[in-house]
Amino acid sequence: MLSIETRKDIARRLLAEHPTWSSRRIALEAQLAPRTVEKMRDRAVDQSRRESANGRMRPLDPTIGRRRALNLLTEDPEISLREAARRLGISPNTVGEVRKRLRRGEDATAPQLVTDHPGAGADAAKMNPADIAEFRDLVRLLRGDPILRHTDAGRLLISLLARTVAVGEHRADVANALPDYFLDFGARAVRLAARELMAVAAEIDERARRMADSRYRSPAAGQ
Repeated sequence: MLSIETRKDIARRLLAEHPTWSSRRIALEAQLAPRTVEKMRDRAVDQSRRESANGRMRPLDPTIGRRRALNLLTEDPEISLREAARRLGISPNTVGEVRKRLRRGEDATAPQLVTDHPGAGADAAKMNPADIAEFRDLVRLLRGDPILRHTDAGRLLISLLARTVAVGEHRADVANALPDYFLDFGARAVRLAARELMAVAAEIDERARRMADSRYRSPAAGQ
């Protein structure tokens, strides 16, 4: 029989490779107790969160909360949004969005898609006050990193995100700044810019996935 550490290494790898799998399924594959896997999952999530300016713990990677919501909603489909949010430490809005995507058969953990249809989903795309506060905290965190500040690409990213914060704070003014004859062009340009930002986010997510994969594969591979 495999040692407990080897089985835990297998569970860590499975948690990284299959974040949407339930703790029970991973426990079965790794020959561990479901509670042990749940504790490992909780520790991984705790290490990926930081305290925001208002004292709330928020995930550095928003997809982590959505993945945990997916696991919980799969195991307990009737749980209320408020109770799920309380257990997971995320907003009821996030849990609700994951539930809606599950019912539509969509990827419940993917970032919100940017539509290319004028006016579609305009209200849903707006950040709520909690999102805005988190966004500011994240930009402040990135600004404080010396590596980012001393590279051209890092400074570009910080500048872009800081300007996006400013745009969000003055959204109505920005939207009304365009002359009437440029409304269609302006909306199209903003949507294309948003699409490019989503592409950058996807590349960052992929880099994080590869790092997590190599981190959790290495110990198991050496057994």
